[in-house]
Amino acid sequence: MGGCLSRIFIKDVKLGNAVWFLKEGGAMLSPYWWAAGITFQIPLLCTVVFCRYSPARHHVWVVGGCGVLLVSAGYFQIMVCTSDPGIIPRQVEKDAERAVQNDRAGEEVMGLLVQPRDQLVKTEEGEMLVYRWCRTCKIHRPPRAAHCMTLDCCVTEYDHFCPVVGSCIAQRTLRYFVGFLTSCALLASWTGGCTYYLLRTSCSPTGPYYTDIRGRDRMVAATSIGCGAGFWTGVMSLFYYYLICAEHTKREDARGLPNPFASKKFTLMGGLRALMTVLCGALPQSRLQTTAVA
Repeated sequence: MGGCLSRIFIKDVKLGNAVWFLKEGGAMLSPYWWAAGITFQIPLLCTVVFCRYSPARHHVWVVGGCGVLLVSAGYFQIMVCTSDPGIIPRQVEKDAERAVQNDRAGEEVMGLLVQPRDQLVKTEEGEMLVYRWCRTCKIHRPPRAAHCMTLDCCVTEYDHFCPVVGSCIAQRTLRYFVGFLTSCALLASWTGGCTYYLLRTSCSPTGPYYTDIRGRDRMVAATSIGCGAGFWTGVMSLFYYYLICAEHTKREDARGLPNPFASKKFTLMGGLRALMTVLCGALPQSRLQTTAVA
């Protein structure tokens, strides 16, 4: 991190040792913030080459579609890299004995094995929730939260740390991550469809682009790379739409962990409601605004 950025961003031991936070709060930079710039070069370069050598580059609908989707992907990627994923502040005082030993250690509650320092909380419905004790952060983290080893802090509704976008995917960044994947998939589909149409019409003497297909090899190569990346992002976006509708994170799905707040039985309307809540609902307030210091 250069000297210029260090004047704007700080490290706060309450929020993790590996993350830089905006002094006014509300924004952050992860250790791999530079990976986002490298990743964005793929759709950017493929789009530039396509628009440069496409015979339909003078058509507003071709270039405009690429521009809108590229800007959309860039916006979502910036939001993923600079938004607080849902970091839970640490307890800075070194009070290792503040966690009371419970008498249900070794039992299984809601599919989880209770540890000696875990805290059990009973809900209004009479169900028991397990609040795991984090030895690093010295807190009882809520259900579905986990300690991110890369950011070195506990994160609410932790999904995974993605080195491709250089940030943690969790409660407050999941919608932006899905938006980035969807934008890249649509951008690849748009350029791929346009390339297919242009190649078909260029092969016919009566086609509108028969004599204007210079740079065909470069255009096809750029589109092929973009479509390859777009296929991966498309599969990933569909997978995350499924996880959101099922009210699970990638970490929970991979480890078979239960979601104590999910509906007992999956329904189509329930899945759509969960999808709208995650993608369009109000974001929970960030804890950085109240803990970041100058």
